[in-house]
Amino acid sequence: MKSGGEVLLLENLRFYKEEEKGDEAFAHKLARLADVYINDAFGTAHRAHASTAVIAKFFPKDKYFGYVMAGELASINKVMKDAFQYLLQLFLAEQKYQVKLKLSTTYLIR
Repeated sequence: MKSGGEVLLLENLRFYKEEEKGDEAFAHKLARLADVYINDAFGTAHRAHASTAVIAKFFPKDKYFGYVMAGELASINKVMKDAFQYLLQLFLAEQKYQVKLKLSTTYLIR
C-alpha cells in the first residue's frame, strides 16, 4: 500500500473502539501503512490511544513532532523559562528588600 512520495490521510480514528483502548494490534495495522510517524495533534498527545502513544513504538527511529506540536512545545518552554526568571527576580527583590529593611532599622535604632 505504501508508495514513494505519497501521503496517506486517515479518517477520524476515534470512532474505532480499538483506538481509545490503545489496542496494540490496531496500532500495528496503522503503522504498516507508513514509513514515518509524525504527531502534530498537541491536544490529543496525552492520550494513550492506538494512533498516538501506541503507534509510536512501531517507529523507533522515525517518529517526529509536526510544526503545530513543535510550536506548542516552544510556547510551553518559553512560559516556563519566563515564569522561572520572574520568580527568581521576585525572590531576589524580596531578599534585597529584607537587607534594606535590616540596614534601615539598624540605622534608625542608633
